[in-house]
This record gives sequence, C-alpha cells and structure tokens, in this order.
Amino acid sequence: MLYKAGFRPDEPRVPAGNPDGGQWTDGGGSDSSSRTASSDRPSRILQINDDDVPDITDHPPLRPRDRYAIARFVLRRSPLGRAALAAWRIYELANDAFAYFDEPKTLEQLQEAAKEPKTGYDIHHIVEQKPASRDGFPETWIESPENKVRIPRFKHWDINRWYSKPNEEFGGISPRDYLRGKPWQDRYELGLKTLKKFGVLK
Repeated sequence: MLYKAGFRPDEPRVPAGNPDGGQWTDGGGSDSSSRTASSDRPSRILQINDDDVPDITDHPPLRPRDRYAIARFVLRRSPLGRAALAAWRIYELANDAFAYFDEPKTLEQLQEAAKEPKTGYDIHHIVEQKPASRDGFPETWIESPENKVRIPRFKHWDINRWYSKPNEEFGGISPRDYLRGKPWQDRYELGLKTLKKFGVLK
C-alpha cells in the first residue's frame, strides 16, 4: 500500500509546528507557493505529524492496543483503508460467532479444553472467581482444573450477564447475590446447571 501511494521515506516534509506540519513538500520552504504545490498532489499515506506515528518494531507488538494502533495507522491512510479495517473487525468476530454454535460437550471435554486457550473461547470458572475469593474460598479451589472449562466467548458473556440480573427463581435477586455466603458445593452445582441452561454442557 505504501508503494502504490508513492511513499518515499526520504521525501521532504513540512517541519512539525507548522500549520502544514508533517505533509510532503517540494523542499522549497513553508511559504504559500510550496503549500499549493503540495496540495495539488494525490493524497498520500502517512500525512500526519511525526509524533502521531506508532512505534513499528521488527517484532510483533505484544499488546492488542499497540497492534491495533499500527493497523489503524496503515489502514486508515490507504484508499481502501476503512473498508479493510471493517473487514478485519468482522473477521476477528467470526471466530466468536462460529464458536457460539458449538454442540454441548461433557464436563470432562470442557475441562480438558480449558488447558489450551483458543480464539473465540474463554476460560470460565464454574464457581465464579471474585465472589468465591471474597467469601474466603482458597485459591487452589478457585483455580483448580475441576473448576475451569473452556466455553464459547459469547455464551460466557451471556452467563455473566445472567448471574448479575435479578431472577424470580432466586426470590427476585441475582444468582450472584443468592450465592453469597453459600457453600462451595451449592455454587458448583448451580454453575453446572447454568452451563446446561446455556447449551454448553450436555
């Protein structure tokens, strides 16, 4: 895309601090004539101030927000950038969408799958982490393999939402509030019932 846009890294640009800072120039200074000559050229990639350029290294950036910043920087400055960026976002969601239609699995299958993260899925704790920790249950119980399953990401979100909403089945309070102070086994059994309710567990 850079080649097609005519980008040359050695091409002179108006210095930062100038009203046209960062734009390409013919090298003749920052007067109105040079600005006019520059404005007559086709739109180019990277016509922004140097301070706005993300740090592009030889190795892929680890943080998602850094990867997104680089992709946005390139895509939004190409002729088809906006369409490409939209397509990329749809592609990212495709894995989540396909996972949503998984057939229910046995508890053993879900627990085994939790050992290996996969795009489109989340690691779900059958007994919720934070409420269990607040009620004093040990970390070894909460993070044990028996308490973790890999489930479709969208269903994980559905389950979290269900736990937080008032429910007539629990006297008008949320399942999360209902479980407050309850023993581990009660929480675990409700967690399994919830997985079945949302079509995750056979």
